[in-house]
Amino acid sequence: MEHRRSIRLEPTLNPKSLLPRLMREDAPLQSGNTLVMMFGPHQCELPPNSRQGVRTWIQAQISEHGLPSLVRFGRRDRPSVYRRDEFVLWLTAEGQEASIASS
Repeated sequence: MEHRRSIRLEPTLNPKSLLPRLMREDAPLQSGNTLVMMFGPHQCELPPNSRQGVRTWIQAQISEHGLPSLVRFGRRDRPSVYRRDEFVLWLTAEGQEASIASS
């Protein structure tokens, strides 16, 4: 009988992604990166040349559309995709992000 090893993916408060830090600092998106929030049948993208802070943009999108089902973030040629259960941890993890989730 073959023994299969399963990998369990757990949401983390300290991901390798730069997104939580950009949210915390409300920093603008760096050129070459993409941030897309997917809400069922439609999606919203933060333009990389925008000077708007990531947290401010996310707050506006959540207040208009609710929590996204998926978030795509990273280099344009190879972004990472995060599920709602991963992303929501970054919203409620500490300090100012808690106010995003309650919006």
